[in-house]
Amino acid sequence: MRIKGFLGIFVFTVLVPLTSCVPHSPSVEGTLSDDEKKGGMTVSNITLNDAGDKVAVKPGSIVRGTLDYQVWNEAACPSCIAQIVVGVGDTVQDCIYFGFPGAYPGASGKGVVRFTAPVFEGTYDVRYKRIKAYTCEHAKSLYGSSPPSSANTIATVVVGSSLPVKVEKVEKVEPQISDAEFEATPQETMTAKVYFSSRKRARGKRCTAVFPRQRKAPKSLAVATAAMNQLFRGTTEKERSQGYSSPFSEKSADLLRRITIKNKTAYVDLNDFRTILSDVNTPCSRKQFLAQMTRTVIRFQTVKMVIFAIEGDPEAFYTFMKIPCDEKCDPAPFEEQ
Repeated sequence: MRIKGFLGIFVFTVLVPLTSCVPHSPSVEGTLSDDEKKGGMTVSNITLNDAGDKVAVKPGSIVRGTLDYQVWNEAACPSCIAQIVVGVGDTVQDCIYFGFPGAYPGASGKGVVRFTAPVFEGTYDVRYKRIKAYTCEHAKSLYGSSPPSSANTIATVVVGSSLPVKVEKVEKVEPQISDAEFEATPQETMTAKVYFSSRKRARGKRCTAVFPRQRKAPKSLAVATAAMNQLFRGTTEKERSQGYSSPFSEKSADLLRRITIKNKTAYVDLNDFRTILSDVNTPCSRKQFLAQMTRTVIRFQTVKMVIFAIEGDPEAFYTFMKIPCDEKCDPAPFEEQ
């Protein structure tokens, strides 16, 4: 097999398969410990945003950092290609090393890491993994199939919260203002994406077909909460004239109680809507109702599943929706909120 690629500024050519490696010299191998023969890596001295190994950041912000690494191959395969890949939780983020490290002591140096913080509030581990693949992109694609354990945690990122940090100057304390003054003060905004139904765009497709629309919302760290609050206000007059529809309106603007994200599952707790949304009473209208909410939340990369409840009771929600109640109906995650 013939593979071409780049290492630094050098063009290299590999004429053997990745698993076909030059045997290591028996005399050299005999000087290595068992752990050193197995191949491995160490990562240390990580600093993110010049704040050490614990950093508080805004959702979706760019995080930059540096770290020291040492990586080596198995003694039986010193000329294999290896990568060091970094991820946030189970999500791959960056490839900080790519090359032929050789047998122990291998290659060492200072790596640069760059990634995007999750969009939901929470505490996330930054972890690393050694992978043997043809390219960095190939290595990154393999990260999620067997993510590293907590033993490979090298840093912590807190999204939407604050950590004790060393400050070089005293921050100016702004005077408090009244609620009336606050309402009159221009606020920063952000764009939130919500999803509505549209017969015109669906063109006869199933009832679960929904389409994105953008909203301006007050800037917030709780992005999913902001999006759902905009969704529950329903469509605008212009959108209705364009064929968009929704069971939501100003009557349902306060429908959301809270959203909690845990282990890639969003737990969405709603106020009792069964009398407010009286039009949600047919199989298709129930599907549209569920699809608009689910799609608005699940578009975020940190969410893989959404579970709903009515005032902390998921069974009440799924009974209303006429959906079989299985593990989704465990109320414990809502009681922990």
